[in-house]
Amino acid sequence: MIFKHKFEVGLNNINPNYRMTDKAILECFENIAAMHSDSIQNGLEDINQRNLTWVLIEWVLDIQDRPKYGDKISVRTWVKPSLTRYIYRDFEIRVHGKVCVRATSKWALIDTQTKTIVRAGKELLEAYQPEAEDAIVNYTLGRLNILDKYSLNKKVSIRKSDIDINHHVHNLNYLDLIAELMDIGEQFNYLRIVYKKEIKYNDKITICRQNIDGTAHFLIKDQNHHIPRAIVECR
Repeated sequence: MIFKHKFEVGLNNINPNYRMTDKAILECFENIAAMHSDSIQNGLEDINQRNLTWVLIEWVLDIQDRPKYGDKISVRTWVKPSLTRYIYRDFEIRVHGKVCVRATSKWALIDTQTKTIVRAGKELLEAYQPEAEDAIVNYTLGRLNILDKYSLNKKVSIRKSDIDINHHVHNLNYLDLIAELMDIGEQFNYLRIVYKKEIKYNDKITICRQNIDGTAHFLIKDQNHHIPRAIVECR
C-alpha cells in the first residue's frame, strides 16, 4: 500500500533561497511514516504498549529539484518486502505530479526493555501491504566506511532541546550537528546518514569533516573513546 498525504512548504521549512531544507524534507518523511503506521494501528502509542519502538538506522536522500516556499507537495511512502530483521521504507515528494525528491530508509523494531532488535514478523509486515517499487532505482544500502583522516574537527555540546521521546538526540538533529562544519547556505542534493550509536544529553561529541572529489564526508564521534555515533556522506 502506498500511503499519501499533502503538505504545504512553510516559512520554517526553507533555506535563504526559499527552498526546502534537508531537515524539513526528512521531517516530512518522518511524519508521513508515523501517519502510515497510525493508520494500521501500529503507531507509536500502539507499539509502546507492547514495549517496542521503531528506531531509524539509515537514510538516503536524493533531491532532483527542491520544493520551494508555498509549494503544495504530495508525499508518498511505502514499506518494501523484506526477509531480514530490518524494515525498509521508501518515500517520494511530488510537485504538480512530478517526482522531485526520492528517499529510502532502514528501520529496526527495538524491545525497549532488552534494548535488542526484534524481528517484525510476517503479520506486522503484511499489515503494511508491502510494495516492491523502488524510489531510488538500482540502489542497494551498503556499508559506509569511516575515513582514516578528517581535516576539520569541532567539539559540540548536546542541548536538552536535541533530545527526543526516546531520551537521545533525535535523528534529524544530527543534521544540525554536521551544519557546524558547513558554510551558511551550503547544501547538497544527495545525503546518506548511518546511525551507529545513540547520543544522549551530556555526551561529549566531536564533529569531523573531510572533502574528497566533491563529496563531503562527516563523522560524529565520542570525544573520549572515539566511538562513532554516525557517519554522513553528502554530495
